Amino acid sequence: MALKINKKMIDEEEIIIIKEIRVENKDNKNKNEYYYKNRENKINYQKEYNKKRGEKISEYNKNYYEENRKKILEKAKQIVKCECGLEIKLFNLNSHKKTKKHNKLCSLLCENEFNK
Repeated sequence: MALKINKKMIDEEEIIIIKEIRVENKDNKNKNEYYYKNRENKINYQKEYNKKRGEKISEYNKNYYEENRKKILEKAKQIVKCECGLEIKLFNLNSHKKTKKHNKLCSLLCENEFNK
């Protein structure tokens, strides 16, 4: 009898989770439909915006860099340990994760954990 009660409880939890996933998927589907319907308009608007305000944007970026140059360079020098075990500069982390070396080391780590 205890197993049936647990099974019912699990089934109810699974049903709730499935309903939540369906609602989330439906919301995402509506958002995706809206995006694809209005994609051209958004792209054209962004191009016009950049043309009109391109000088202001580039001027803002230059000023920001000049004001925060020390912080930006310090952050660029920051060293982080990757999930594969290598120590890498923070700004190079994303490009490192796309390399064969990273993938190979990660696969070796996964195999070692699996064999334990």
